[in-house]
Amino acid sequence: MTDPHLTEPSDATDEDAGAGRPAEPDEFSFLPDDADRVGIGTALPAHRRVNITRKDDAVVSAIEWGSHPPQVTLLHGAGLNAHTWDPTVLCLNVGALAVDLPGHGDSTWREDADYGPGRNAEAVAELLAGLDAGPQVVVGQSLGGLTGIVLAATHPELVSHLILVDIVPTVPPGESDDADEGAGDTGGPGPVGPGGPVGPGRDPGAAEPAATPGKPTLAQIREFMTGQRQYENREQIVDRALAFGYGPDRGALTRGVTLNTRRRDDGRYEFKHHLAHLDPETALAAGRDSSALWSPLAALTIPVLLIRGRQGVVDNAQIGAFRRRVPGGDVVELDSGHNVQEDSPAALADIVRAFGERPSPV
Repeated sequence: MTDPHLTEPSDATDEDAGAGRPAEPDEFSFLPDDADRVGIGTALPAHRRVNITRKDDAVVSAIEWGSHPPQVTLLHGAGLNAHTWDPTVLCLNVGALAVDLPGHGDSTWREDADYGPGRNAEAVAELLAGLDAGPQVVVGQSLGGLTGIVLAATHPELVSHLILVDIVPTVPPGESDDADEGAGDTGGPGPVGPGGPVGPGRDPGAAEPAATPGKPTLAQIREFMTGQRQYENREQIVDRALAFGYGPDRGALTRGVTLNTRRRDDGRYEFKHHLAHLDPETALAAGRDSSALWSPLAALTIPVLLIRGRQGVVDNAQIGAFRRRVPGGDVVELDSGHNVQEDSPAALADIVRAFGERPSPV
């Protein structure tokens, strides 16, 4: 039975339209372009926005795709929202649930600003229970991956497979592996950025990786994340993102900025996620030290997969730690940056679909 607090948002019109301002674009208005970009044609899967109200009156929001109940649950990184998965879901072609983690997208901001994996997992568990979703293939990118570890450990009945996308827990100081562990060093560790914890523990003295077009460096991510908070229009945000190395192009950035910002009552624009409105120290804290998650990750008896972006943030030491601590886990590399779901949606969807077919004890 579906939770009585589960609701579907209405299709209310934008109040500003009556005040002479253009209506804000519908959140699904970019789907035809997304479908064209990934080459699936014009047939879009069924989709709807769903909300569940928790006992503390906080709302957890998500996008449900295709068949119900969903088979795959997708958890984004810090500073993103459920729409980061749109292109991947279009390629996936199975029932899916893309969640807005607390403090992001249409989900409620927390007064204590605790957006760590533990609190996030509690919210996701309530959402899945409210949807009677059953065991899920959980795909978590960055902060969403750390959240997935906690979810699988604390609610094993809800997770049949776990896929970590360009993230592992923090490697404790002084612990490292030889360079032959994993493919070439892509740099990595640092604080939380727009796509989540941008790496869990760079080797002391490691050089900052060079900028790659469309893939900003860690320093650029940090500065963009904790910088300007209000803008005259969305074009200013796109211009600033381009200046900080984001990409791959203006069209893609316009889509992402539109879906991750809102118009204020004074007509200016701001990011929807709470992290952009916090002091830098608090904003960057969500996944800074996650080394305690190695133990629950290693104890999982379900299939576990790590997907590493070659231009992402998981370095050789982290790959080595994963292989040593999770010997039953698999590692796959894709030619992408940290936000694999945006850089390589079709390849990611193929991997998720195939991995989800592996036998699981759940």
